[in-house]
Amino acid sequence: MKPRTIHPPKNIREWVLAIGLIAVIIYLLVGIVVTWNAYVRQRVNLKALNWYPLPAATVGSTIVPLSRFERDVTAIQQYVKESNTADQYAKISLREEVMRRLIRSALIERLAHRYHISVTAEQVESAYAAAAAEEPGSVEQVLEQYYGFTPSEFKVWIAEYLLEDAARTQIPKTRTIDHILISVDSAASEAAIASTQAKAQAVVDKLKGGADFAESARLESNDLGTRDSGGALGALTRGTAGSPIIDQAFEDAAFAAPLNEIVGPVRSARGWHIIRVTAETGTVDQSFDDILTKERLDSSIVKFVQTR
Repeated sequence: MKPRTIHPPKNIREWVLAIGLIAVIIYLLVGIVVTWNAYVRQRVNLKALNWYPLPAATVGSTIVPLSRFERDVTAIQQYVKESNTADQYAKISLREEVMRRLIRSALIERLAHRYHISVTAEQVESAYAAAAAEEPGSVEQVLEQYYGFTPSEFKVWIAEYLLEDAARTQIPKTRTIDHILISVDSAASEAAIASTQAKAQAVVDKLKGGADFAESARLESNDLGTRDSGGALGALTRGTAGSPIIDQAFEDAAFAAPLNEIVGPVRSARGWHIIRVTAETGTVDQSFDDILTKERLDSSIVKFVQTR
């Protein structure tokens, strides 16, 4: 069998096709080398990653670019060196910490997309200007010295911070709560507990009869922190149980209460509470950390690089 003869291109069209095919073959061969170095030898060329967008991890359908991962690792390493904080980071795997943060950012990005939350370029620019105003010297020089960052690279971090803040604020239910506390000593007798409950119930009856909540709080509440402000406890989200004022019973009652209705008396470790919810924002009746944990459990997370 005679060997097949390969003829040279005969016209411009064939020359263009031939050159294009050679370029594709070279691109693929170089890509194999870049991929081998990145994933097997753990040697990454950041400039090469501009041409080969390899993933460091995937979070569901969201890709964490390897270029972003390596750039952030390099930035943190430079910060540790320039700020002489090596001792503080001695027990931390910087690569593992950067991967954890980028996966968290990807999870928040997925949540934000689901709940139609976004950050505008104007918000990012405003936050960057505020950060620059706090810096006595040139913020560009500081970024270059401590992180090796350009302003545009730093703004990526700012955008992620702003998106998390927006998601944390807008996704979980937040309720604005007023309360009146009729305190009960932890060592009180059953008779004293019953007596304070009756007192709290009498306040409830007056409020339901039309008494002013703020005035009743100033006259009756034993919570010195909110009494003078008419019982205004402020805006609360799930997960506040365990604070000095709020325990689980209070939290559950406050998040089950209909808006602008008097609820109580509700027993907590401090005594009897009378609760009124005046406003609500958000949609999910969980703390932000619980929402993020569920998103993590529901998402397929795959890491492609070693972090330890």
